[in-house]
Amino acid sequence: MRYSLFQVKSVLNLKVSGSEKLLSVDIFDTLLFRLVESPFEIFDEVGLRSKSEGLLSPTIMEQEFSMLRRSAEQVARKDQFEKYGHNEVTLDQIYEFLPDFIGDKPKLQSLEVKTECEFCYLNPEILKLIEDVNRRNLPVVLTSDMYLNKEQLEDILRSNEFDLNLIKQIYVSCEHSGNKSSGALFRKLQSDYSNIPPEKILHVGDKIEADFHSPRSLGIKAYHYSTTPEGLNKIFEHEKICLTPPSKLTSLRRLAVRFTRKADSIENQLGAGILGPVFTAFVEWVLDLCEQEKISQVFPLTREAELFHPMLENASKGRSWKVKIEPLYVSRESTWLASLTDWNEEELDDLLEKHSISVLEIFQTLGISLPKSFDLEYQDLKAGDLNPKQRENLRDYLLSDSVVESVNQRIASQCESLIEYLDQTVDMTQKSLTVDLGFRGTINSNIEKVMSKERVDSNFVHLLAFGANSTIELKMRGIKVLSFLASPSINQDYLSVIQRSSFLLESLILGRTGSTRRYEKIDGKQNPILQEQLLNKIEIERKAKVFNAIMVYQKLWRKIADLKPDLLRNHKSHRVSKREFCGLIYCMIDLPTPQLAQFLGESRHELNDGAKEIRKVCSSEDFQTLNQIGSEEKFAKVCRINKVHWPQGVLTVSNPHFLLKRKLEQNATDSYLRPMNDLIQALKAKNISEIIIYGAGEAGRSLLTAAQINNLKVECFVDRKETLWGKQVESKMVYSLPEALRKFRSTPIVIGSFHFLRQIQQAIERTCMELSLETEYFSINDL
Repeated sequence: MRYSLFQVKSVLNLKVSGSEKLLSVDIFDTLLFRLVESPFEIFDEVGLRSKSEGLLSPTIMEQEFSMLRRSAEQVARKDQFEKYGHNEVTLDQIYEFLPDFIGDKPKLQSLEVKTECEFCYLNPEILKLIEDVNRRNLPVVLTSDMYLNKEQLEDILRSNEFDLNLIKQIYVSCEHSGNKSSGALFRKLQSDYSNIPPEKILHVGDKIEADFHSPRSLGIKAYHYSTTPEGLNKIFEHEKICLTPPSKLTSLRRLAVRFTRKADSIENQLGAGILGPVFTAFVEWVLDLCEQEKISQVFPLTREAELFHPMLENASKGRSWKVKIEPLYVSRESTWLASLTDWNEEELDDLLEKHSISVLEIFQTLGISLPKSFDLEYQDLKAGDLNPKQRENLRDYLLSDSVVESVNQRIASQCESLIEYLDQTVDMTQKSLTVDLGFRGTINSNIEKVMSKERVDSNFVHLLAFGANSTIELKMRGIKVLSFLASPSINQDYLSVIQRSSFLLESLILGRTGSTRRYEKIDGKQNPILQEQLLNKIEIERKAKVFNAIMVYQKLWRKIADLKPDLLRNHKSHRVSKREFCGLIYCMIDLPTPQLAQFLGESRHELNDGAKEIRKVCSSEDFQTLNQIGSEEKFAKVCRINKVHWPQGVLTVSNPHFLLKRKLEQNATDSYLRPMNDLIQALKAKNISEIIIYGAGEAGRSLLTAAQINNLKVECFVDRKETLWGKQVESKMVYSLPEALRKFRSTPIVIGSFHFLRQIQQAIERTCMELSLETEYFSINDL
């Protein structure tokens, strides 16, 4: 499988052609991104730093600084509006409204700018676009709605290695008493470049109103630079509902998905948006350990190596400590028999308890022939389906003297082959790392048992992405095991959900390489014999897309981490960061979006080594079980005894909002969806069955989801933006307020917004009066 690594080049859907004469670019969330979820988190960081540096008054806690800073900005904007009719403010004006006893205001203000410098990074795609346009001798300007002035913005850009010679001017709203949304900033640009017609100017930015609708209303060409497709937005929403997402990585995840070239692809959202951050952090942790412990050999285990090997190779580039990275072809099947001391009743029971292993596969695993007394129907049966008489006959035969002798010979032979393979692959005199997805460390334990039997000193340290509580038993036996995302007593609440559906995660990262069955000596060397690949071409191609997207994220992360090591390279080692990474996988499994559930549920996986059966993660039998039980709640409780491997996926495919509604009722969250869900439930208590949603933005779409969760009918959206009228948002038509009121008459209106509620209410009242209509309206204030 080959991986097309991310290359920095513009992938905008349009290019600056010969017809454009000037390029205008938005700054924040277009040219510059922050390593925070929200700009307000910059204030949190300033509070922490100012306290540690002694800049903050002892009477103010670091958490209070952020609240005071936000309040000061609101008061400053209100003051400006009352005095001058606009609410554009500078950072100086904001700090004037902080209480005088807060501390050294000039130093606090300087610290805020310095913190912005450290948390910002350049978007390689937009930087490439600016450089391309500059090479054609076309002017480039930056246009921003911001309280930071031109000089402060230049400091931020310069500190992030942006060449200011690439641009002619910076237009910032706080210096021109007007913003982009009002058109004031664009009119200033047009005035300064009056020789260039509006249609020859192209503006690029991320805000739909400020960067697209506003310039277009003035005749300026505009490109909406969107970095978050709807599917990724829903993934982020689900993460907010069930855990704290890794906020430092939000912008990187968005950009990486965009850089895959097909941001709407679920494979790319999964690979660059979820798995990429997790496994990038994991392989960096592996190599950090190599440097700390001076280990020069790393062996990702067989099938996971298809992903981890190239990721480790990428992560090793540029490091001072050089390591040998090579796949180690081992599996449960190729190490299990070799690890046994002898064949006995206990080992037989372990084999019989393997999921879905058939009688024939048991004999193949043990390397013995089926006796003629076992008819064809018998050998095709699964061990778990044998009746008591058949099971007794099978046990008696497999524990007979001749079989025990034969199997013991095979144990000795496989043990010798495995030791020879390890010896020819690994320098046993040097400390080495194995790298595995993990959970119980079964393969690692088997390897150590074999080496112990043969009295070979082990220099292995076994690294697992996930380690269950049971790995403490391996440590008690003297086996060196380290786990990254979850380990004994750490993050086991998340791991219990992940491990319950481990087939799902394994099916994602196992590529086209078949499992190692055994070893065969050819020309004096032990060669691994691999199982035939059971996936079809389409499945392999889908996995390749996921793998490629993971690599895109890793490439982008490494580029930014080299520039921001304190925020990214050191960040991943913190305990809270590991919980965030573990939480990404937990959320994917426990609260999948409908699109994720559909995609992942179609994936197929092998039930265990030794069995050739392959089945979908969400099989037809799983859905039949749900139908037979007849209740989602009951299914969720009894799915384990019914051998359903991913009940959350089955439930989400069957009823997309069941788990979401249940999670909202269980968890507090600051996302839009939770309060909107509370509002919809309050309306249902009033026996309201259908509504109109005012506002087709993010909050309004969350209100739609809440209505769908609670089976409340939404007739349409209303929005003040004329450009949306007659279009559909999430399959609902958008109307002007008068048209919606005429069409749906007395249908209640629910305001899908947290801001400007009074102004919206006044607009509804005024329109109703003009149309001589009466209707109820509700907002978040009605809770």
